[in-house]
Amino acid sequence: MARPTGLDVTAEGDYKTKVASIITEYFVSEDAAEVATRLDELAKPLYTYYFVKSIVKTALDRQDREKELAAQLLCLLSEETLQPGQISKGFVQLLESIVDLALDVPRAPELLTLFLVRASVDDILPHAFMKVCAGSLADPLAKQVVRDAIVHLEREDVDDWIAAIWGRAETQSVEDAKRILEDLVKDFVSDGNEDALRFGLQTLGMPFFHHEFVKRLLVAALSNTEATLRLMDLLRSLTHSRELSSSQVAKGFLRAQEALTCGNLDSSAATRLEALENEARSEGLLEASEMDIPQPVVTERLEHTEEEVKAFKERSEDILREYFAAGSITDATASI
Repeated sequence: MARPTGLDVTAEGDYKTKVASIITEYFVSEDAAEVATRLDELAKPLYTYYFVKSIVKTALDRQDREKELAAQLLCLLSEETLQPGQISKGFVQLLESIVDLALDVPRAPELLTLFLVRASVDDILPHAFMKVCAGSLADPLAKQVVRDAIVHLEREDVDDWIAAIWGRAETQSVEDAKRILEDLVKDFVSDGNEDALRFGLQTLGMPFFHHEFVKRLLVAALSNTEATLRLMDLLRSLTHSRELSSSQVAKGFLRAQEALTCGNLDSSAATRLEALENEARSEGLLEASEMDIPQPVVTERLEHTEEEVKAFKERSEDILREYFAAGSITDATASI
């Protein structure tokens, strides 16, 4: 999407001042749309990593409410306003400055770990980000922050756990959120009021937890065949309007697959879920995931010299660093 020319910010100090103002006002108003508008008006898409760094840095020394608001905002803006490379670069700079941050906020390493976990769960950081940082960062404390984040990400309940870590601005619990989402789906099946459901999702204000909504929608579609068409139309509508992100839809399908193991659905449910998944994929509602990538068939063992392997590893790290800085999938693909 073309960026508006808008305000011409020429001085670094001026840009940083405006970013600080945007962040301060957001923590009062909670208006994510206004933040997106003002960042677009600054017309500096290659400097938005500073916004990422600043809002996390500011939230480290605030209450849980601000931490949660910062995490939600990064997730919301990742759809359009913040480019993937800029988000990654912002987190890299936070890691590189963690020693200084810890002098002002002693809990900074622990809190930055949680922000990294949340960003990974929300799919706003590349899957390879943690491993690359763990191998390339020079500072021992920064490395430990990344390692701790990797450990947390291996938890089976990581999605629910990280969603509850700071609560909501109004201290919404995960169980409350699940109950609200269940009621939204049930009410829609009952009365078909799409406007009420949209309002309910917006009021809940937990876009990072929309996978739970998608899961419950799919389970309802499998349990009530008469409502399947309406529920899939709803999923299609919410995805096209970007009220549901493709990553949350994909996670929702995975959660629905897990729900099948509970045995609450009949034996044909798995086949029907696969059909719904294929339908969603054919319409572009699902993004490609690691499970969808076909594994190469190795027909022979290829031997390489130690020098070739070393050169390949070094070049791979260079490509990843360039990708994190620029966010260009085209350039990264060409380099590979």
